[in-house]
Amino acid sequence: MARLDLNGSPHRNPSSQSYRPGELLTASPLHLYRAGFDDRLAHLPKTRNRPERVLEAVNLLSKDQAISMAWGVSDVKGMREEPLDVLVFINDIVNPPAPENVSALQAYDIKTLLWSKREETLYLLNGR
Repeated sequence: MARLDLNGSPHRNPSSQSYRPGELLTASPLHLYRAGFDDRLAHLPKTRNRPERVLEAVNLLSKDQAISMAWGVSDVKGMREEPLDVLVFINDIVNPPAPENVSALQAYDIKTLLWSKREETLYLLNGR
C-alpha cells in the first residue's frame, strides 16, 4: 500500500516509527507499507462478501501508535473510492491495551480485534 502526501504541511514522523523516528518531513513524502516489514501490515483482497482489508498486529498499543494509525487510516480512506476495512489485532494476553487507546482506533472506524478472542473474529479475515 502506498500513500503520497502532495503539498501537505510539514509534520514529524511518529517517535514510534522504526524508520527515521521523529524526523521532520517537509517535502511530499511517499509512505510505503509492506506486509512483513516496518509497519507489519498485511493486505487482504476484496472478496464477494468483504471489502479490501488491511490488517496490522500490535503487541503493545501505545497512545502514539493509536494516533499514528488513526491519522494514517483517515488519510488513506479519504483518498479511496472503494471501501477499505482496517483491522488491528491487539495482543491483550500479556499487556492489556488501555481502553482510551482502543477507543481512539474505534473512533476512526478501525476494527479492533483482541488476540485472546481471535477465534471469534476469523470471519473478518477469511472473506466470507
